[in-house]
Amino acid sequence: MRSLDLLQWGLIPYWCKDRPKPPPINAKAETVGRLPMFREAYRKRRCIVPIDGFFEWMAIKGAKVKQPYAIAMRDRSPFGLAGLWENWKNHATGEWVRTFCIITTSANELVGRIHDRMPAILRPEDYGRWLALDPDRPNLLQPFPPSRWRYGLFRRA
Repeated sequence: MRSLDLLQWGLIPYWCKDRPKPPPINAKAETVGRLPMFREAYRKRRCIVPIDGFFEWMAIKGAKVKQPYAIAMRDRSPFGLAGLWENWKNHATGEWVRTFCIITTSANELVGRIHDRMPAILRPEDYGRWLALDPDRPNLLQPFPPSRWRYGLFRRA
């Protein structure tokens, strides 16, 4: 069954006794299938995070702050990121909390000018395969081709 749900960003595996501080917001595609923090969610609880753009921050030599860049599709269409989700029970309150993280991959040529990593973007034709319990998923977690992107510089006021 598929559904659209509101989850908290920052993955807390179901087996954690306490909330990690801070909980991981990203998982690297290269290690997501073998690290204990993500391994079981990668096998059984994958999700698609719908967005219409994201920010990457570029370090500026000699500056204490980073420069933000907004990145989106040229046609401004929404797209989906590869993610993982978990249900975690807060033992102090008894409340169930649904959490997620985004999978990242190495940056493509465009994003690579700004940052060395980027979210793993899924092609719409791969959504079903990503959500299926299919072991053949690693090749879905590749840098997205930059030809469909646009990006802009956002200056601090």
